Amino acid sequence: TSWRVARGEWTAREGRFIGSGDSRIDFKRELPREGVLTFKMNVRRGLRPRIRLTDNLWFGNEGDRRRLAFHATGSLHPNFGHDYANGSELQIRIVLGPNQFRAFVDGTFVGFAARNKDQPLKLSLQGGDGWSQGKTEFYELAISPLSSDDARLPTTEVRYGGRKYLICNVPVSRKKAAAECKEFGGYLVRVQSPEEYRFVQGLIREQGSTHC
Repeated sequence: TSWRVARGEWTAREGRFIGSGDSRIDFKRELPREGVLTFKMNVRRGLRPRIRLTDNLWFGNEGDRRRLAFHATGSLHPNFGHDYANGSELQIRIVLGPNQFRAFVDGTFVGFAARNKDQPLKLSLQGGDGWSQGKTEFYELAISPLSSDDARLPTTEVRYGGRKYLICNVPVSRKKAAAECKEFGGYLVRVQSPEEYRFVQGLIREQGSTHC
């Protein structure tokens, strides 16, 4: 088998890994340095489903709110996130990019996390922890190569005053933003009025980001 039970109770049935209680199972091999990890998840009870990508970074739940987000050791202040309900099937897609991880739930971008390029990617699944003796199913796990679309920045398109804006939800350099604009047939421009400035600031607040 390619998996090793680290702790707790795990069962494998019909291609599904089911972890109960304070449970963790580790993939024995390192993940590719770049690629796309996809899987489905269903939290049957409790809290604390987690998908660990490195020793100190994971995508999952913390605290008493059913909300999936990236977390890192020593930090409980995630960006964005996705609220979920127990018993619901979730389609999760994590892009393992060269500089950051990006997560999508049911096709919607829900957050990012910077990555240390020198740190190996070690996949682990957790069904729950000592605080919440949960039960979680993971299934249809797959890893695929990184495509050109995956390398593209996640954006939201809006229009105002004859201009089209692409609101970017991740940190991005001016050079990268200019390249993205050029690819879409646009260009970087300066905000030309206080009204436009307030509009853009409002967009940023709505997206829950400080990057535009």
